[in-house]
Amino acid sequence: MAQKILLIDENEERKQILLVDDDVTFLKMMQTWLGTKYRVAATRSGMQAVKYLVEHRADLILLDYEMPLMDGPKVLEAIRSKPQTANIPVIFLTGRSDPESVMNIMSLNPASYLLKSMNKEEIMRTLDNFL
Repeated sequence: MAQKILLIDENEERKQILLVDDDVTFLKMMQTWLGTKYRVAATRSGMQAVKYLVEHRADLILLDYEMPLMDGPKVLEAIRSKPQTANIPVIFLTGRSDPESVMNIMSLNPASYLLKSMNKEEIMRTLDNFL
């Protein structure tokens, strides 16, 4: 009796992260870093992210706090307003580390926040622990 071999697509096993940032250089860098361990999709605006989530699933959203037109808090509000995306964890990415900004960010109840100034190892460790 011949045995069936079950082939598992390694990409299907990896967690899906959606990156949302208007800085193309930062997006490319993060895609390179995260792409070694995770499936990564990237959008350059909040509206693109909201549209992407209509047809795609994400296990985690890394969201820039400050963007033109639709900033991070507005994107988070839109994500949480839809039942199919309301429970996706969101981690804010920000360049701001002053106490007032951190308090404003955390008042929105994201899963966490990361500083853009963190090095690759710190970001990867944080995401690995989270996922």
